[in-house]
Amino acid sequence: MFTSPRIFEKWAWIACLGPLTSLGPVANAQNFSLQVANSDPLGLRSIIPTDEALGFGLTEGIKGAFKFGVAATSTYDTNFFITKTNEKSELSTTLMPYFNYRSDPEGGAKVSINANYTPLLRAYLHNSDLNGVDQTGDVSLRIEGGKTLIKAFALYTQVSGADRLTGTYTTGTLLNTGVQATYQVAPRTSLIGNWSAAMSDYDTKGSVGSDIYTTDVGAYWAYTERLSFGPAIRYLITDSDSIETRDALSFSLQAQYLLGERIRIMGSLGLEYAANSGGDEQSTLGPTGYLAARYEFNERWTWTNDIRYAMVPSPTQTGYIVNNLLVSTILNRNFLRDTVQFGIDYNLSLYKNVGTATGNVSDENNLSAFLGYQRNFFSDRMAFNTKLSYTVNDGGTSWSQIQLMAGLTVAF
Repeated sequence: MFTSPRIFEKWAWIACLGPLTSLGPVANAQNFSLQVANSDPLGLRSIIPTDEALGFGLTEGIKGAFKFGVAATSTYDTNFFITKTNEKSELSTTLMPYFNYRSDPEGGAKVSINANYTPLLRAYLHNSDLNGVDQTGDVSLRIEGGKTLIKAFALYTQVSGADRLTGTYTTGTLLNTGVQATYQVAPRTSLIGNWSAAMSDYDTKGSVGSDIYTTDVGAYWAYTERLSFGPAIRYLITDSDSIETRDALSFSLQAQYLLGERIRIMGSLGLEYAANSGGDEQSTLGPTGYLAARYEFNERWTWTNDIRYAMVPSPTQTGYIVNNLLVSTILNRNFLRDTVQFGIDYNLSLYKNVGTATGNVSDENNLSAFLGYQRNFFSDRMAFNTKLSYTVNDGGTSWSQIQLMAGLTVAF
């Protein structure tokens, strides 16, 4: 693939463009179909607070601060449409002004609001007919009391790019909303509750979206200052034209371990019973759970790991669901003004027939490795970013892809 002089010339061109462009907060288009299963897209869930943490001196009133900037990203892609044969390379440039409002920049307010908005202006060298504008915006609300912590959020995302589950260039939208609450009933016991809704839609012909509604209730008991655990119940409703309606009920044991700022571990393990609207013959019983761990070796090194399971209706195959297992690990090295990051993501996507469809859809193995670098300038108001990634997919469609991204972000 890399013996072609034309390819080498394009890589050299990207290297020259690097200082002029930047990495920005672009959503992962390749796995867009799976994002509808994420009940916490803004990462609001965290180690539950203790009674002491909720009882600090709170201040009245709402303050406010605005931040804005602009990022520009250039990306060279060796397989833009993620095809097995007849690969098409592409050079794209994305301009991303971003705006942030935070009502409580100093912290300590009982009520705080955080809002972000980013339009993404896309331009392609060889596929100018795909030029356009995407956008992403979110708002979150946090309310703290002596015993109660409530978080609410809404996120709207537009994405354009090749999606591996649809197998083609995809344009789509995703709307996430949710409410999360924690109540301290005793010094060692907390009750938790979460409700979220995720709705995906596609503009691409032949692809169908889905709606997923999730309700969680549970409790944590602090066995020690570091270790807490307790039961949890989750009820999930999935609605899609490809599978009609599917209900799932799970029982699990959840736990969290906290050692200062160095070690943070959250996880759960249990059983899930799911039934399709087609009848009892469509029911399944299987394991469910997740694991998220962060370990700070020292001020310079951080290691983050994530294992998650998600079930989404197939966006293209009627009568099938996709059971996806994600395993992710990221190693981060901080220098004085530089950051180097290396990561590996592995997705195992298993197709299961839950309707009247006949035949088998091939499962998929997707492995991606990346190396990233960031350098800050001018009191961290400017950052140069670059990222090299390699992805290989094996299954229904076998393909490989190399992406090189580089650019500049400026904060005002």
